Amino acid sequence: WRLSDMQSFYRGDVHPFSQSQLLRRFVISALTVNYEGTVVYCGYQNGDVELWKTNRFESLGVLTRPVEDTYDIEENDPYGDLITTCLALSPDEKVLAIGYATGMIQLCDLTNRKSILTLWEHTTRVKNMFFTQDGQFLVSSATDGTVQLWGNSNTPD
Repeated sequence: WRLSDMQSFYRGDVHPFSQSQLLRRFVISALTVNYEGTVVYCGYQNGDVELWKTNRFESLGVLTRPVEDTYDIEENDPYGDLITTCLALSPDEKVLAIGYATGMIQLCDLTNRKSILTLWEHTTRVKNMFFTQDGQFLVSSATDGTVQLWGNSNTPD
């Protein structure tokens, strides 16, 4: 939606994000957009995050779920703990923080599309995250009632 006049950017019978290529990754469970509105980051229930160019609805690639989180998988619920629950983009748009149902936060370098750091402090689903305006801190909250302030030392303050 364009906030100036509340009009949808896309008009048509089927929104491109509901096409089968998107659904193959299951349901979208988290969503954010870059500051210019040119890239949408879609977090899926299988733990992956896909980047989409908004002007052509073209996939720019996938950040795959972290391997270290797979120990919690149960046969009857293969993606239950791997759900991407929230996303936060750093102000310089170089780092994407991905929150998971396990309480884990993964920081990804968007330049080379690699995980750069995994943060474990929450014991339940990460609910909200944001970077401070200067990009020096990441603030996260979880359903366990905790709020963490992550600084450059990568430990909660």
